[in-house]
Amino acid sequence: TGEPFRMEYRLIARDGSVVWFLDQATVVPSDAGQPGLHHGFYLDISERKELETALAERTAELGRQKRYFESLLEISPVAIVTTDVEDVVTSWNPAAARLFGYTRAEALGRKIDDLVARSAQLRAEAASVTRAVLSERRVQAVAKRTHKDGSLIDVELLAAPVILHGVPVGTYAIYKDISELQRRKQYLEALL
Repeated sequence: TGEPFRMEYRLIARDGSVVWFLDQATVVPSDAGQPGLHHGFYLDISERKELETALAERTAELGRQKRYFESLLEISPVAIVTTDVEDVVTSWNPAAARLFGYTRAEALGRKIDDLVARSAQLRAEAASVTRAVLSERRVQAVAKRTHKDGSLIDVELLAAPVILHGVPVGTYAIYKDISELQRRKQYLEALL
Protein backbone atom coordinates (compact mmCIF):
# COMPACT_ATOMS: atom_id res chain seq x y z
CA THR A 1 0.00 0.00 0.00
CA GLY A 2 2.98 2.29 0.41
CA GLU A 3 1.79 3.25 3.92
CA PRO A 4 4.24 3.40 6.87
CA PHE A 5 4.52 0.16 8.80
CA ARG A 6 4.62 -0.14 12.61
CA MET A 7 4.37 -3.29 14.70
CA GLU A 8 5.51 -4.61 18.09
CA TYR A 9 6.35 -8.27 18.42
CA ARG A 10 8.50 -10.80 20.23
CA LEU A 11 11.46 -12.75 18.93
CA ILE A 12 13.41 -15.51 20.61
CA ALA A 13 17.12 -14.74 20.86
CA ARG A 14 19.80 -17.41 20.41
CA ASP A 15 20.18 -17.69 24.19
CA GLY A 16 16.42 -18.47 24.47
CA SER A 17 15.44 -15.15 25.96
CA VAL A 18 12.41 -13.27 24.67
CA VAL A 19 13.15 -9.88 23.13
CA TRP A 20 10.44 -7.39 22.23
CA PHE A 21 10.95 -5.22 19.16
CA LEU A 22 9.32 -2.21 17.67
CA ASP A 23 9.55 -2.61 13.91
CA GLN A 24 8.89 0.63 12.09
CA ALA A 25 9.43 1.28 8.41
CA THR A 26 8.34 3.43 5.53
CA VAL A 27 8.25 2.56 1.85
CA VAL A 28 10.96 4.09 -0.28
CA PRO A 29 9.78 4.34 -3.88
CA SER A 30 11.92 3.16 -6.77
CA ASP A 31 12.98 5.45 -9.61
CA ALA A 32 9.85 4.31 -11.46
CA GLY A 33 7.66 5.50 -8.55
CA GLN A 34 6.76 1.98 -7.49
CA PRO A 35 7.45 0.70 -3.95
CA GLY A 36 11.16 -0.04 -3.97
CA LEU A 37 12.09 -1.06 -0.45
CA HIS A 38 11.25 -0.64 3.19
CA HIS A 39 13.49 1.71 5.12
CA GLY A 40 13.16 1.51 8.89
CA PHE A 41 14.53 0.22 12.12
CA TYR A 42 14.15 -2.35 14.87
CA LEU A 43 14.14 -1.00 18.39
CA ASP A 44 14.54 -3.27 21.40
CA ILE A 45 11.58 -2.38 23.66
CA SER A 46 11.95 -5.30 26.07
CA GLU A 47 12.53 -3.06 29.10
CA ARG A 48 9.46 -0.96 28.28
CA LYS A 49 7.36 -4.13 27.91
CA GLU A 50 8.63 -5.42 31.27
CA LEU A 51 7.70 -2.09 32.89
CA GLU A 52 4.25 -2.16 31.24
CA THR A 53 3.68 -5.70 32.52
CA ALA A 54 4.82 -4.76 36.04
CA LEU A 55 2.59 -1.68 35.99
CA ALA A 56 -0.40 -3.72 34.82
CA GLU A 57 0.22 -6.30 37.57
CA ARG A 58 0.55 -3.62 40.26
CA THR A 59 -2.54 -1.81 38.99
CA ALA A 60 -4.50 -5.07 39.12
CA GLU A 61 -3.20 -5.77 42.65
CA LEU A 62 -4.16 -2.27 43.82
CA GLY A 63 -7.62 -2.83 42.33
CA ARG A 64 -7.93 -6.12 44.24
CA GLN A 65 -6.80 -4.47 47.47
CA LYS A 66 -9.22 -1.56 46.96
CA ARG A 67 -12.13 -3.96 46.41
CA TYR A 68 -11.07 -5.94 49.50
CA PHE A 69 -10.98 -2.86 51.75
CA GLU A 70 -14.26 -1.58 50.30
CA SER A 71 -15.87 -4.93 51.09
CA LEU A 72 -14.59 -4.68 54.68
CA LEU A 73 -16.21 -1.25 54.99
CA GLU A 74 -19.45 -2.60 53.58
CA ILE A 75 -19.75 -5.43 56.11
CA SER A 76 -18.42 -3.54 59.14
CA PRO A 77 -20.91 -3.49 62.03
CA VAL A 78 -19.62 -0.07 63.12
CA ALA A 79 -19.99 3.24 61.31
CA ILE A 80 -16.86 4.19 59.37
CA VAL A 81 -16.56 7.64 57.84
CA THR A 82 -13.65 9.32 56.08
CA THR A 83 -13.35 13.03 55.39
CA ASP A 84 -10.89 15.25 53.58
CA VAL A 85 -8.98 18.10 55.30
CA GLU A 86 -11.99 20.37 54.76
CA ASP A 87 -14.18 17.92 56.74
CA VAL A 88 -16.10 16.88 53.61
CA VAL A 89 -17.30 13.27 53.71
CA THR A 90 -15.42 11.07 51.22
CA SER A 91 -16.73 7.67 52.35
CA TRP A 92 -19.77 6.57 54.34
CA ASN A 93 -20.40 2.90 54.98
CA PRO A 94 -23.82 1.20 55.43
CA ALA A 95 -23.38 1.13 59.22
CA ALA A 96 -22.96 4.93 59.17
CA ALA A 97 -26.19 5.17 57.17
CA ARG A 98 -27.98 3.05 59.78
CA LEU A 99 -26.51 4.96 62.74
CA PHE A 100 -27.01 8.51 61.48
CA GLY A 101 -29.97 8.07 59.11
CA TYR A 102 -28.35 9.55 56.00
CA THR A 103 -27.81 7.45 52.89
CA ARG A 104 -24.35 7.37 51.33
CA ALA A 105 -25.61 9.62 48.51
CA GLU A 106 -26.92 12.16 51.05
CA ALA A 107 -23.67 12.16 53.04
CA LEU A 108 -20.96 12.17 50.37
CA GLY A 109 -19.69 15.64 49.54
CA ARG A 110 -21.19 17.27 52.63
CA LYS A 111 -19.40 18.51 55.73
CA ILE A 112 -19.49 15.90 58.47
CA ASP A 113 -20.53 18.43 61.13
CA ASP A 114 -23.54 19.50 59.05
CA LEU A 115 -24.68 15.90 59.29
CA VAL A 116 -23.81 14.68 62.78
CA ALA A 117 -22.90 17.73 64.92
CA ARG A 118 -25.68 20.18 64.26
CA SER A 119 -25.78 22.14 67.54
CA ALA A 120 -23.19 24.77 68.49
CA GLN A 121 -21.98 22.70 71.44
CA LEU A 122 -21.55 19.56 69.35
CA ARG A 123 -19.82 21.52 66.56
CA ALA A 124 -17.29 22.94 69.03
CA GLU A 125 -16.51 19.48 70.41
CA ALA A 126 -16.35 17.95 66.91
CA ALA A 127 -14.06 20.74 65.68
CA SER A 128 -11.65 20.07 68.56
CA VAL A 129 -11.58 16.37 67.62
CA THR A 130 -10.86 17.26 63.98
CA ARG A 131 -8.05 19.66 64.96
CA ALA A 132 -6.46 17.01 67.15
CA VAL A 133 -6.70 14.36 64.45
CA LEU A 134 -5.30 16.60 61.71
CA SER A 135 -2.37 17.44 63.97
CA GLU A 136 -1.57 13.73 63.51
CA ARG A 137 -3.01 12.42 66.76
CA ARG A 138 -5.42 9.60 67.34
CA VAL A 139 -8.47 10.49 69.35
CA GLN A 140 -10.72 8.20 71.33
CA ALA A 141 -13.72 9.77 73.04
CA VAL A 142 -17.27 9.29 74.16
CA ALA A 143 -19.44 11.94 72.56
CA LYS A 144 -22.89 12.80 71.37
CA ARG A 145 -23.76 13.08 67.70
CA THR A 146 -26.96 14.00 65.87
CA HIS A 147 -29.21 11.62 63.93
CA LYS A 148 -30.90 12.85 60.77
CA ASP A 149 -34.19 13.12 62.71
CA GLY A 150 -32.52 15.48 65.23
CA SER A 151 -32.23 13.00 68.09
CA LEU A 152 -28.93 12.66 69.93
CA ILE A 153 -26.89 9.47 69.81
CA ASP A 154 -24.22 8.49 72.33
CA VAL A 155 -21.19 7.23 70.43
CA GLU A 156 -17.72 6.00 71.14
CA LEU A 157 -15.52 7.71 68.60
CA LEU A 158 -12.11 6.59 67.42
CA ALA A 159 -10.53 8.94 64.88
CA ALA A 160 -7.14 8.98 63.20
CA PRO A 161 -5.47 11.03 60.49
CA VAL A 162 -5.14 9.73 56.95
CA ILE A 163 -1.57 10.54 55.97
CA LEU A 164 -0.21 10.43 52.44
CA HIS A 165 3.51 11.05 51.83
CA GLY A 166 3.83 12.46 55.35
CA VAL A 167 0.99 14.97 54.94
CA PRO A 168 -2.46 14.67 56.57
CA VAL A 169 -5.05 14.48 53.79
CA GLY A 170 -8.11 13.68 55.86
CA THR A 171 -9.55 11.74 58.76
CA TYR A 172 -10.76 8.21 59.37
CA ALA A 173 -13.43 7.87 62.06
CA ILE A 174 -15.17 4.89 63.60
CA TYR A 175 -18.42 5.50 65.46
CA LYS A 176 -19.95 2.89 67.74
CA ASP A 177 -23.45 3.40 69.12
CA ILE A 178 -23.24 3.21 72.92
CA SER A 179 -26.64 4.76 73.66
CA GLU A 180 -27.91 1.64 75.41
CA LEU A 181 -24.76 1.41 77.54
CA GLN A 182 -25.12 5.06 78.54
CA ARG A 183 -28.80 4.53 79.50
CA ARG A 184 -27.87 1.54 81.66
CA LYS A 185 -25.06 3.49 83.27
CA GLN A 186 -27.41 6.37 84.12
CA TYR A 187 -29.98 3.93 85.47
CA LEU A 188 -27.43 2.23 87.72
CA GLU A 189 -26.05 5.57 88.91
CA ALA A 190 -29.59 6.66 89.80
CA LEU A 191 -30.02 3.54 91.96
CA LEU A 192 -26.93 4.32 93.98
